[in-house]
Amino acid sequence: KRNGAFDLKTLRFGNEVVTRYDIVNKMPSSLMQALSEPISPQGKRLYPLEVLSAKMQTQEHTLARNLAHASCLYERKEVLRTIDNYSYAGYALYEGDSAITQRLRESITPSYPRTPSLEEAERECAATSEIIQLASQRKPISNFVIYQYGSSGDCESVKNYYQAVAGLIRIGRVYIIADLSKAEPHIVGMVSTQAPTGLLKTDPDFLKNALNGPISSGVFDAIDLLQFPTQEYEGIERVPVKGSITSTSARNLYEYCLEGLHRNNFIDRTSEIFPFPAARYKRNGH
Repeated sequence: KRNGAFDLKTLRFGNEVVTRYDIVNKMPSSLMQALSEPISPQGKRLYPLEVLSAKMQTQEHTLARNLAHASCLYERKEVLRTIDNYSYAGYALYEGDSAITQRLRESITPSYPRTPSLEEAERECAATSEIIQLASQRKPISNFVIYQYGSSGDCESVKNYYQAVAGLIRIGRVYIIADLSKAEPHIVGMVSTQAPTGLLKTDPDFLKNALNGPISSGVFDAIDLLQFPTQEYEGIERVPVKGSITSTSARNLYEYCLEGLHRNNFIDRTSEIFPFPAARYKRNGH
């Protein structure tokens, strides 16, 4: 319940299931409100309601989840854009490694290119280190910093570049959503967020909030990941593009993630975020 009303996650009618995404985005608001408030603030029962036992609730959750999985209701890209849409799906959530993060950061959210003139300005500006530090912390860079050593032209160039870089939205972390309920894991999708900075590093709700609004261009379903190569090359000499994962034999990010799951290369974040444990395949019925 939330604010005195039920927060609808799933509706089941026989073998038909409506999940969170469609409840929020397609159900008429009047109907959603009526279903979520079976008892008025005055205590009047607005429609018949039976609260299931804890055991029956678990059984119902499992049944609804399995029906939704069979219909692939949680696997659409638009569903992956908000974690509330699939938080009850019984999935596992893993934080990807630095290789995936670098691959997506350089491919999807690259930084501004460095030029010879910028490198020259960095050498000539005596305040380069101070400017870089202030810009990375998103603090104002005063005229005193620019003019304290005399000539300001080079320092202005350095300042403009690093302030622009600091303002970019860049992928800082990558998360893998996986269905582990079968013998072979299935990668449902991948979502990307910015890395926490400042006070956000100590915010216990940072990850959940970030996954409720991931970087739009960094959201991928399974088909996207199968089509996203781990490596790219350019030129006659086939030089790896920056961010390419050259240390793997996996041809695409789906295969790379699958290998990582098998080898326990990723950090399991499931219990930190999802209200129910992931549905995991049990060998020999144990």
